[in-house]
This record gives sequence, C-alpha cells and structure tokens, in this order.
Amino acid sequence: GVYQLFKTGGEVAVGGMMTLPPGMPGPFWNYYFNVDAISAAIPRIAAAGGKVVNGPMEVPGPMWIVQALDRDGALFCLLSDKA
Repeated sequence: GVYQLFKTGGEVAVGGMMTLPPGMPGPFWNYYFNVDAISAAIPRIAAAGGKVVNGPMEVPGPMWIVQALDRDGALFCLLSDKA
C-alpha cells in the first residue's frame, strides 16, 4: 500500500504512515533502529533470541528494513541503506 514519509523541518524523513493492514488490531507507532547493514543484523536478532517476522525488504529511500520480535515478543524494526 501507500507509505507516506514525513519530515519535521529538515531534509531527513523522521517517520511514515500507511493504511492499517488487514489483521492488525489498531493503529500503532513502530520503532526503527538504524544498523550498518540488514544482512549483518539478521543473525544478531536470532542470536539474541528474537526472530524476523517480515523482510528484509526494500522501501523508499532506497532503504532496507526488517521487522522482528525480540525474545519477549516486542515488535521492532531495523533500517539500513545497505541490504
């Protein structure tokens, strides 16, 4: 679907919004953490007891993201300009 990036006055996007996907209980904010490279970060997720639930996938920027759960089930995302 449409993913709208937004800025707060600078040149760099600080967030994005999209239509709520089917199956999601309600709107929420998600947290993205910048990493050097998505491919290097994925094994660290598993090593820490988490799991990837979506991705890696390319998004506008061009950037790469991974959506994951930590070992306690909390959702978080990783973002990088390198796959």
